Amino acid sequence: MQRWLGLLTWAWFGGGFGCLPSSQPVTACLDNPSLELASPSQRIYDYPVARHTVDARGVDWVGQVLDAVRLDGVGSGCFVGGRIEGTWNQADAWDLYHERFGLRITVTSKPIEVEDLHVLNTGDGVSLKSSVPCLNGSSTWLTVRDSFIEYAHDDAIESDGLCAAEIRDNLLNRVYSAFGFRNREADPDRDGSRNTVYVTGNLVRMQAFQNNFQGQTSHPGVWKWAHGGKGPKIVVQDNRFVAFDAPPSGTLFPFVNKVVSCENNVLLFAGSQTEWQQALLGGCDNDGDDGLCDGQRLLALGDCFTVITKPGTQTSDDFLAEHWYSYVTAWKRAHTADNE
Repeated sequence: MQRWLGLLTWAWFGGGFGCLPSSQPVTACLDNPSLELASPSQRIYDYPVARHTVDARGVDWVGQVLDAVRLDGVGSGCFVGGRIEGTWNQADAWDLYHERFGLRITVTSKPIEVEDLHVLNTGDGVSLKSSVPCLNGSSTWLTVRDSFIEYAHDDAIESDGLCAAEIRDNLLNRVYSAFGFRNREADPDRDGSRNTVYVTGNLVRMQAFQNNFQGQTSHPGVWKWAHGGKGPKIVVQDNRFVAFDAPPSGTLFPFVNKVVSCENNVLLFAGSQTEWQQALLGGCDNDGDDGLCDGQRLLALGDCFTVITKPGTQTSDDFLAEHWYSYVTAWKRAHTADNE
């Protein structure tokens, strides 16, 4: 193992950690007092009371619709299982994918918990809309766990309202943006700085698509966070990330001043050494957050992020075969979301 701490050439070759089981308990959603069976012919589900569960195990929603599945109402509860697949062409324009949601959530009470869901080929994977009235400083509003989101052309998991969230033990494979916690331009004063987003035990692989936002040719980093100090606090533990490019926007590492706990994370960089050097100089904050670029964040978070870069003599596929594919295989064997 060899490590350089120069600004342009940080690299850490060798082993690493990432995606270890969480010790937090899992809510028994199927034991909720209000239970509803999902149907492939129904795409909108009402949550009229607290602790309502929609059991979608074995149900598929396939096709080309704006909102594949929508959760609405004044209650709270769970959405368990289900497979949502958009059938658009991978080469379609980004504008087509934008605003096309896998699971759109407008439930106005907390908590709402999503588990064992599989979302494929949409814009956003799981989206908690900004109309949700989460207060700054509230407890966890959205939980997404044990779920599989792939080929998300926008945000894999988002909350434009900057709500408190728990994102645990998921496989986010080939996603354009992993975590979208940035308020809309139409709501510039939205503040989630006293909320906390827990990102624990996930496998996250970034990917740029043939057509991306504003013609960008690379993925925009892992963390799409609110600016001006308004973004939620971050707990980031036991995750394994894959990046390929030097992102023109977004960051590979979380804003340092937002991190309240950080432990045992791995970033695999499968691009070239030139792209890695460019990435370290990118993701810079000029909007009143940590004031750093990604290379400086790596120095600050070096005790809780291991970076493994692809050697120039190795192909990206061989690099992933060594450091990534086995983790994906093990996750699929241990979870039911891939089988829905």
